[in-house]
Amino acid sequence: MGFRHMSFFNLVEVMRQDGCPFCRIRVSAGRRYLTTTLYEFVNDPSVRQHAAAAHGFCREHARELRLLIDPLGVALLHETLLRHLLSASDSELFSAPRAPCPACRYASDAVESNIGTFLDNFAEPEIHSYLEESPAICFVHLQQIARSTRNKAITRTLADVIRRKAENLYERVRRYAESENATLAQGSKPETHETIWLECLEFFSGSDSTFDGER
Repeated sequence: MGFRHMSFFNLVEVMRQDGCPFCRIRVSAGRRYLTTTLYEFVNDPSVRQHAAAAHGFCREHARELRLLIDPLGVALLHETLLRHLLSASDSELFSAPRAPCPACRYASDAVESNIGTFLDNFAEPEIHSYLEESPAICFVHLQQIARSTRNKAITRTLADVIRRKAENLYERVRRYAESENATLAQGSKPETHETIWLECLEFFSGSDSTFDGER
């Protein structure tokens, strides 16, 4: 049983919100990195070097930078990269990035830290009850959690979570498909508010945009 530090209570609070908690942590951490960088570290040489080594930002975080609406800050973040391109040889111009997107790296570190908290406190009642109910952790992060532990009891619990989720989604996909096919067979245009297709996407691929309203 782990120590109930503030990091544990913060994770429990995220688990009470909609969607995969680790996707939420990843999205929030990436935004936090970009916001902090723009307002406090845009002139920091090491920050600029990291952005240059990554050849800028990934598409997801470039989209976030657009939404933050800080034209000068975004331009300055790319100044060092542009200077490097101007002095680069032909082979250097076509070389792969030497580092990942800095916002992705920060977000990944935040997820790994919270997975550590999750595993350290796995026996706590808050974690147990969450997993017993209908946990929203996506398949991607369930796999990452399982790869982060050698505790077979934990991996068995996570496997049960995956199977329960898969069974629920499978049955609903079948019912949805049958309902839509029956409607088409009657010559009518299917009209449904079923969300199973969105739930499948979020379970297997995680979420990048579910929390766009939180800024």
